[in-house]
Amino acid sequence: MALTPFEARSYPEKPTDVYLFATCLIDQFTPEAGLDTVKLLEREGIRVHFLEQQTCCGQPAHSSGFPDEAVPWPCSN
Repeated sequence: MALTPFEARSYPEKPTDVYLFATCLIDQFTPEAGLDTVKLLEREGIRVHFLEQQTCCGQPAHSSGFPDEAVPWPCSN
């Protein structure tokens, strides 16, 4: 009997801890998505670490066509 695609999959062991990097886009425009991410992970028994000193990663500038302006920001995270 052949395995179904779901039976054939193998998954790594579930982590006990994760570090969440929530982008400034999540923080500013859809904070509920970030909160829901934490709720989902915690519901699965995974401890979520969130470093409060996170800053903008430069994605908005880079995605808007200003890659040079975006370069210094990731270095501060």
